Amino acid sequence: MRKALKWVGIVTIAFFIFVILMNLFSDDVKNSKPPAYLTEKTVSTTTEPIVKKAEYRLIGRLDKPNIENIFFVVDNINIDRQSVEKLVREIEDKDCKMQCNVLLYDDEKAAKLDMEYSQLTTSDAMSAWKEKNYDFVKVHNVGQLLMGDFTYYPLKK
Repeated sequence: MRKALKWVGIVTIAFFIFVILMNLFSDDVKNSKPPAYLTEKTVSTTTEPIVKKAEYRLIGRLDKPNIENIFFVVDNINIDRQSVEKLVREIEDKDCKMQCNVLLYDDEKAAKLDMEYSQLTTSDAMSAWKEKNYDFVKVHNVGQLLMGDFTYYPLKK
């Protein structure tokens, strides 16, 4: 019986020490915030998708006396019609020095191939290029702005 009382006393003293220590450190605990993933549940009330800011880079320019043709490759874009149109219009505002055509691709090789096609002068060379490259380029040409008119996936039609 004495042994049991001795253990009850030890447990009681340990409990009081624990309570005292908790009170000493409780200000730190009360003032600190738990991680957001434990307390906050983020619920989106918007129906618009979350989209990263598009990053694009210039691949090349083919200037003619009255018009510029500017070829870009884009990364980090939501490939929906509205996002692509918004981006090509932003590019037009930022990068065009005169009336221009903005051609946007999601693959650098496709952009370079289309630039190559734009420089061909004979119908035989154009036919050979189309035979070899058209199917690849049409999949990666996500949008273009030709003299102010936007087209989404223009070569797929």
